[in-house]
Amino acid sequence: MINFISNKLKFENVGRIFYLDQLRVLAIIGVIIIHVSQSFLGVLDISNFNWIVSDAFFNIARFAVPIFLALSGVLLLNREYKIKEFFKKRLARIISPFIFWGIIYVLFAFFIQKKFFDFNSVIAGVAFVGKMFLGVGGYLGHFWFVWLILSVYLFMPVINKWIKNSSLKEVEYFLVIWIVTCIFATFKLPYFSLDLSYFAGPIGYVILGYYLANKDNKILDNPLLWTAMFIISTVAMAILTYNNSLKIDDFAILGRYNLVLVLQTASIFLMFKGFNKKKFFSNKVFNFLKNGLVGALTFSLSKYSYGIFLVHILFLRLFLMSGIKFTHRTAIIWVPLIFIGILILSWGLLAILNRIPHLDKITGTH
Repeated sequence: MINFISNKLKFENVGRIFYLDQLRVLAIIGVIIIHVSQSFLGVLDISNFNWIVSDAFFNIARFAVPIFLALSGVLLLNREYKIKEFFKKRLARIISPFIFWGIIYVLFAFFIQKKFFDFNSVIAGVAFVGKMFLGVGGYLGHFWFVWLILSVYLFMPVINKWIKNSSLKEVEYFLVIWIVTCIFATFKLPYFSLDLSYFAGPIGYVILGYYLANKDNKILDNPLLWTAMFIISTVAMAILTYNNSLKIDDFAILGRYNLVLVLQTASIFLMFKGFNKKKFFSNKVFNFLKNGLVGALTFSLSKYSYGIFLVHILFLRLFLMSGIKFTHRTAIIWVPLIFIGILILSWGLLAILNRIPHLDKITGTH
């Protein structure tokens, strides 16, 4: 049975770039870990050791959303496509699952968690549904990413034209200015009359991903160096997040475009690119990781990553409703335990739905 699954997924895996699938798997794992650890951080006192452990889990996974953006740059830039074809293909894959699972969450809130919300008036109910789909208000805060990726897609055909007609040196020009905007964001510096908004924001991660995937030199190709940089940046973010929680507000460290997060994102990207390129493992081990069961499962999880992103909060809500007292649990055990449960349940549900005609369209794989 295991060999059948492995061979089937391996056949589907032909022509894919393995380290990109690895990074997508890490990104969706990171998203779930962030949301599970936030459940602990939200109810624990900062003096509690479990808060520190949860903060560590949170910061280890901070690269998740930036990596998703970086991967979109690798896969969608320097390509040949017409605008109409681009949006027809991409929007269908994004919007259909988004609407379907949004409705499921609305029904879940109205009928399962009704006691937690005020639905005494039509206006309150409509406002709640609107906030859910917009990703504001907390209940479905993760839906904000769908709107972020849609906004990035609006830029993509324009950016793609520029990338196709630019050298990597010209791409470096954009990234240097983007890094400057990140410096402003990190230290909360005012722009004054210098408007760098055209260079700021998520599009920087998109272009960073494209650049790192296509740029080769001795420094960028050293995975051991970038492993060290990932550890350093993660520890730095954990410390700064702790300080921020103590109201030492020197860094906007929780922001998405701070320098430490940029370093963490670039580090893990180059780490996996380098280890796959250099083949630090023996050929036998490397082939097992890529072409064996591990590689097949990596591809499967990568394929379902968007669907898992949409679904996983549903299972987190169920865990929260189960009566787990986070303030009485050991975070170093329960954060991984809940994460594994949510991942398996989300992955399994989508794998089942993907085998059912018509419902396969809402798994995010088509």
